Amino acid sequence: MPRSSTLQQWLFLAVLAFTVQDVHVRGAARQSPEANQSQASVTQAKTQRGGLRGQIVEATSGRPVAGASVSVSRAGEVRNVTADVGGRYEVRDLPPGEYRVDVRADHYVPTVFGQRSASEAGAPVEIQSGRITSGIDVRVERAAVVNGRIFDASGEGFPGVEIELLTERYLPGGPARVPVAFARTEDLGAFRVADLPPGQYYVRAYGPEGRRPTQTRTKVYASTYLPGTPKIEEAQPILITAGQELYGVDLALTTVDTVSVTGALIDPEGHPFDKTLVVLMGNTATSRSARSAAVSRDGTFRISDVVPGKYILRVEGPQCPSSNAECREAALRAGADRWLGVFEEVTIESGLTDLQLVARRGAHVEGRIVSDGRPFTFNPRMLRVGSVRHVGTNRVTDTITFSAQPNVTGATTMVIGSPVASDGTFAIDRVLGRSTLDVSALPGGWRVKAVRLNGIDITEQPTDFGEGSRHQVEVVLTDKISEVFGGVTDSRGQRVANYTVVVFPDDRDRWMFPSRSVQAARSRHDGSFQIQGLPSGTYRATALLSLPMYAWHDPAVLELLESSATQFRLEDGDQRALNLRLSATPDRLSAR
Repeated sequence: MPRSSTLQQWLFLAVLAFTVQDVHVRGAARQSPEANQSQASVTQAKTQRGGLRGQIVEATSGRPVAGASVSVSRAGEVRNVTADVGGRYEVRDLPPGEYRVDVRADHYVPTVFGQRSASEAGAPVEIQSGRITSGIDVRVERAAVVNGRIFDASGEGFPGVEIELLTERYLPGGPARVPVAFARTEDLGAFRVADLPPGQYYVRAYGPEGRRPTQTRTKVYASTYLPGTPKIEEAQPILITAGQELYGVDLALTTVDTVSVTGALIDPEGHPFDKTLVVLMGNTATSRSARSAAVSRDGTFRISDVVPGKYILRVEGPQCPSSNAECREAALRAGADRWLGVFEEVTIESGLTDLQLVARRGAHVEGRIVSDGRPFTFNPRMLRVGSVRHVGTNRVTDTITFSAQPNVTGATTMVIGSPVASDGTFAIDRVLGRSTLDVSALPGGWRVKAVRLNGIDITEQPTDFGEGSRHQVEVVLTDKISEVFGGVTDSRGQRVANYTVVVFPDDRDRWMFPSRSVQAARSRHDGSFQIQGLPSGTYRATALLSLPMYAWHDPAVLELLESSATQFRLEDGDQRALNLRLSATPDRLSAR
């Protein structure tokens, strides 16, 4: 049955039920006991529980997988069952709603119902009142295994080394190599990584923190990629197939000289630097701990023995317990709150010298939260408004630079403002750099419609509020929640059951991350899809069989999808039915 017909019937039944209840209340004195019992039966039928059933089979042979563990979950509720000898399972007594079905079995890749590959999201299963949903079958692939050894500088097996297998996944800035599997070397440097989906991987190893190859103080073990390079761009991949057990993935850790980072803090207002620190926060590719140095009275600092790599650089004021008045006084003297603006990603190759880090007095933003229509059905004091600072970087060796892609966020920091008052007013101090305003703890059925600065809509647009300035903004909330729903057919007009829908705006300036205007959804098991909460505007929608998770956050991907997408207009509160024709997935977007 078409979704529009179903919606109309639902609305008719809802109105009819409301009318019946209204008559029942007003005429309760005239209702017979039989009528009351009938009404109770109708209410009970609406809240009847349901269930689902299916079968777990091998992806290649179609043979049943006996003893597979099946987990059915929704909003923290989890039900676990075990498949029988025929791979069949059934879960009953489930409240109506959408569920996720996860399957695990020894020697098979963990799989979510609806997945075609490990890089895709699973499909939700909708449980209807009083019904058992059948056909929730899951095809699982044989897991692969990688074995190898890690050696130190003298050629001996190196125990305690962390191993990561990386593969390409989509992040907001585009495709990147990210770790998806982990292990640690044991005696003689041996490691084993199991439960791997088939695919292409890069192997990375990094030694225990602080271990050095010799007694020298200048060399340390570096993060090393197969076949033996510290540079990710020189790494060579391994390709593994379903069920393969690969041996001989051996690697000797490389060594590098440590470097120093020096510079000075500059405070235009002349605050002292009491107990102020400069901190380099490493990631797992470089170091799992932070390195820091105290700032001298003249503002200079030096961080020694730094392993080359990528870091987050920030300035940190005294961390003061409430009972330590002396520390809190030092923090006030140092003006520590204004150093929150120094939060940059840097790449250190041969050292960073003479860095100049400048304190910034952020903007003060005041505002009011208002409704675009009916009064709020909640207390505004439950809300919080904060500023999200958008930071992007390019690769650098001796300077800090910003990303050339202004709509792509490389990193974010959030400064939470004070809670919203009962009259809807709020205030945020220290709004720094290119920032957007965010409302958190919104109740269901409400969303942000617009954020206006001097009458200009800056919703989800990173804005530089300036330094030391004051601004008034208006945040408009709406309970008119739009919905896009429908189905997909192939070139022969046959209904498609397992696909991904991507909806994105015509306005390319809104192809940013994060954005409420760019959304994607997996189809339900019955072949329908639903996307809620899009702001008003002109959009394009496309449906594809296969698409890696989060690929839609990459503007380059949206460019590839644009020409085959269906255009439509959406207003606040619109309920728009779309019948989409399945599009071919571009070659470079095949699920990874």
